[in-house]
Amino acid sequence: MGDIKELTIEARLENIERAIDFINSELEKKGCMFDVMQRIDLALEEMLVNVSHYAYGESKGEAKVEISFPEEGLVQLDIWDKGIPYDPTKKEDPDVTIPLKQRKKGGLGIYMTKMVMDEMSYEYIDGRNHTILRKDLNKKVII
Repeated sequence: MGDIKELTIEARLENIERAIDFINSELEKKGCMFDVMQRIDLALEEMLVNVSHYAYGESKGEAKVEISFPEEGLVQLDIWDKGIPYDPTKKEDPDVTIPLKQRKKGGLGIYMTKMVMDEMSYEYIDGRNHTILRKDLNKKVII
């Protein structure tokens, strides 16, 4: 596996842009296409919004974002937090065929993350949530 770069932020909405800028800096070094970068940004934003809203309740906590390139053309984001255990991969996908006003609230961000990334996995290890997102940087983006 290649070098792992990491950034730790306080899990607050106003810090998400900093995490996205950090990731984009590394993606740009790899020549990542803009449309692929936008999808990765969306996925990271959705995961960090969930951490900031739900992981720590009323308490404060941190989120750590790691980026690595385990093989040529593949990016991996590892998102860590010490909040309430939560496996986003077990969240049932919303029925997007139902009109918006009739859908249950929540879950759309996780669904979008699953749609824009190639792989999403989760583990709870040593008292920490660990969400892993992977994306093939060379895969053609289909709208």
